[in-house]
Amino acid sequence: MHGGLLSGKGGLFHAPNVDAPIKQVAAGLGVANGMAFSEDGNTLYVVDTVARALLAYPRRKRHTELGEPVIVSDFMGLPGKPDGLAIAADGTLWAAMWGGGCIVQLGSDGAFLQAISIPAPHVSSLCFDAAGDAYVSTSRARLSVSALQAHPHSGGLFHIDREALRPSGW
Repeated sequence: MHGGLLSGKGGLFHAPNVDAPIKQVAAGLGVANGMAFSEDGNTLYVVDTVARALLAYPRRKRHTELGEPVIVSDFMGLPGKPDGLAIAADGTLWAAMWGGGCIVQLGSDGAFLQAISIPAPHVSSLCFDAAGDAYVSTSRARLSVSALQAHPHSGGLFHIDREALRPSGW
């Protein structure tokens, strides 16, 4: 992420359609990556990869203005940097960990619940289908020949059955 040079220079922008003017709705971000709205639409969750933070912006439904964000999680102590983001049907937040070789599950309060290993170091994004299964994308970017030999599935798309996403004991 350019050695933190972008820290504080990023923002979020909104346009109601492709022909409308673009309006900045948030500033002060490093690199905004994964974004997802809460089920009720009143909270926009945003991953700031440079800051290693998951932010929650309050929003009144049907309005584009965002309130002041709160830090939900700082991802410190977890491998890699947060990248893509998705919200599961149960309301938990899932982040792809670039350089960490995993996806992590967080409670809505930011508490770490679990990590699931992916056989590639650069995990970039994830989403859930209607059945609750996860699809996880990975990248081959900036991996050396030896790293690609060690992780031949890099650049692949992985499917994780919803039952495998449940922590043991649930």
